[in-house]
Amino acid sequence: MIVRMGKTSKKGLANCVKYGLWGSGYSLNKWHIGDMLILYVDKKLAALAEVNGEAFVDDTPLWEHGLFRFRIPVKFNYVLNGDDMIPFDPEVTNILIKEWGVYYGWGILAKRPLSKESSEKLIELIAQKSWCIIL
Repeated sequence: MIVRMGKTSKKGLANCVKYGLWGSGYSLNKWHIGDMLILYVDKKLAALAEVNGEAFVDDTPLWEHGLFRFRIPVKFNYVLNGDDMIPFDPEVTNILIKEWGVYYGWGILAKRPLSKESSEKLIELIAQKSWCIIL
């Protein structure tokens, strides 16, 4: 299992949940069923989804901030409510810096896989939230 991170907006996250899809401007052919995606909104951990289908290309507009024609089906395991999202506090930031250095944003942007240790820590932070919605 590979875990990656992705950035989205509140509306983008709502559409991902609504359609059960993650969309990208880049090919998702290296993503596989069982891989995980941690999504963040406004520098706050917001959701955890699992890939549950094969990547495909579609030009149907689903998101208002871009076409994102490379798509992959996902099932959301956790979605945190807006105010309950986990901020990039020192704990989260230190995990990301250890993973990719102080310019960790490039690791996220490139959807580089997280190490097992970092993946487990971030997933645990999300799963610990008793106020999360499990879908």
